[in-house]
Amino acid sequence: MINFLRQPNGLVIASAIVSFGFLGSRILGVIRTSAIADTFGMSPELDAYWVAFRIPDLIFQVLAGATLGSAFIPVFTRLTRRESDEKAWDLAGNIVSTVLIITIILCLLMLLIAPWIVPLFSPGLGEDIGREKELTDKAIYLTRIMLLSPLLLAVSGMITGILNARQQFFLPALAPMFYNLGIIFGALVLAKHWGIEGLTFGVLIGSALHLVIQIPGIIHTKIWSRFRINFRDKAATEVRRLMAPRVIGLIAGQLNFVVTTTFFASKVGSSAISSMTYAWLIAGLPVAL
Repeated sequence: MINFLRQPNGLVIASAIVSFGFLGSRILGVIRTSAIADTFGMSPELDAYWVAFRIPDLIFQVLAGATLGSAFIPVFTRLTRRESDEKAWDLAGNIVSTVLIITIILCLLMLLIAPWIVPLFSPGLGEDIGREKELTDKAIYLTRIMLLSPLLLAVSGMITGILNARQQFFLPALAPMFYNLGIIFGALVLAKHWGIEGLTFGVLIGSALHLVIQIPGIIHTKIWSRFRINFRDKAATEVRRLMAPRVIGLIAGQLNFVVTTTFFASKVGSSAISSMTYAWLIAGLPVAL
């Protein structure tokens, strides 16, 4: 697999697989948005869901986004090609362990401080319709449920990076599609019985599918015996150094999104958060494609 891209048609095939994954994920993303809109419209309960979705998503986007493209994949690929598989797998186990531990700590912290952080993110939630406490409590509850999602996606995101670095693109291309399918299932099936909680459970199902679909790609690798944190490892130190500026940039971008679609929108009135979220998703589709 290491020499895959050096073959005459390797780059074309890899590009086609990745393009297929992006296109399929974005199409399912539109269907996902339509399914949510069809089931919940722009209800105040959906506003609470979007507020709850922001915090777990922020944890994942910052950690996974900072770790993969600009930090882990280049170093892992270099070790595989220029040094040895042993060092590459040591690095993979080290970084996966580090990201997982950090994610667990952040999720536990958010679990504890959710009653303070959720109102900070959405100070006007339900205020204009006299349901501020009810919807804020609902958002806190949903946030705590969805905090399992970053744990699943953190591991899954690292597996995506490992497979891509080893020139294996098919399973990582499928993973986002299965994530969207899980949420669609939550919106169309589970929500009929459990309302907005059903959509929340759909996020967890999608996150689990995102992970499970990629496990066959690494089931026979050496990573399973390498889960340990080694702060003295030079390659891991390089990854952490490369992550630092990326984390700052991602936090700035994510906070801009949260402030626009959640903080300010909550002050506008009921359903403004859902309206802004729908608009943001649709406006971002052409760029994503």
